[in-house]
Amino acid sequence: MRFRNLVGLASFFLLASGVSAWAQPEPIIIEVNGSPFDTAQDGAAISINLSGLYPSGITGTVQIRIFDEDTLTANGGVPTSSIGAVTISGTVGTSGTPLLEVLIVDGDTNSVFPSTPLEPMTVGAINFGGVSFSSTGLRDIARVAVAVAGDITGNIDGGSIRRIQARGRVVSGPSFAGGKITGNITATSPDFISDVSGGFRAIGVIWAGDEISGTITATSDDESSPGGLTWLLIGHESNTTPVGLLGDVRIDYGSIEKVHTAGPIGSSTVMPKIWAGLALHEVRVFDAASIGGGGLACGFLTPAKL
Repeated sequence: MRFRNLVGLASFFLLASGVSAWAQPEPIIIEVNGSPFDTAQDGAAISINLSGLYPSGITGTVQIRIFDEDTLTANGGVPTSSIGAVTISGTVGTSGTPLLEVLIVDGDTNSVFPSTPLEPMTVGAINFGGVSFSSTGLRDIARVAVAVAGDITGNIDGGSIRRIQARGRVVSGPSFAGGKITGNITATSPDFISDVSGGFRAIGVIWAGDEISGTITATSDDESSPGGLTWLLIGHESNTTPVGLLGDVRIDYGSIEKVHTAGPIGSSTVMPKIWAGLALHEVRVFDAASIGGGGLACGFLTPAKL
């Protein structure tokens, strides 16, 4: 392991013991199943090879959690760094029920993956550069949950997407920053019947505070329960002029339950398309002020008068 990674891990143990080690050289902490695995620099690309820990392949649940160490309460709880593009490699075992959880959340959450797509998440970094896998087999057993305070700039792939949260934040008084999802988000698992989706739709909640310009896709064409989308939400109560939806929403075989936005759908130069192979239940436009800044994307939306 590189020397600076040893320094980063040493700072992790200090934090775990209650001693503050704020602003260490490598502020991004990577855990596997709750144990320190590696560290990374602010915004740097991250490569995670699970083969050393699981030489015979993944046969049970393995969780990867990545966070800015400043999100630990001992360091103030507010992220100051970003997580770069993450690449995960390893093999899938031939027994058991292999499942890989990828979690971007604050350092005080104790590695708890959201139990439902509506469950609030506390941010784990400012921006996130996306996640990819070395093989389709590894990708298809992965479920992903991400909460950041700024933007998601890279693609996010996985069997299931439980919750993606990039609500943005207020900075320098009234100014609003972040809240953009510019990378593509893709889920490959079917709804409900999949161990990976865990009894939910392939894509749960995607919430951007300002803009979605990447393509949202569920690719499973399983005849019993193809991949669908629960809720796509754009807006934040502190952002009075959200950009809105600029990317396509491609649920070619399944259902879309809700698309809610406080910004426009499309622009003078961009005409996004929304596909739903089975059903599109609801598309609504809301006043930005009625979209709460809290973690739970439900129960506080008031329709705008059109």
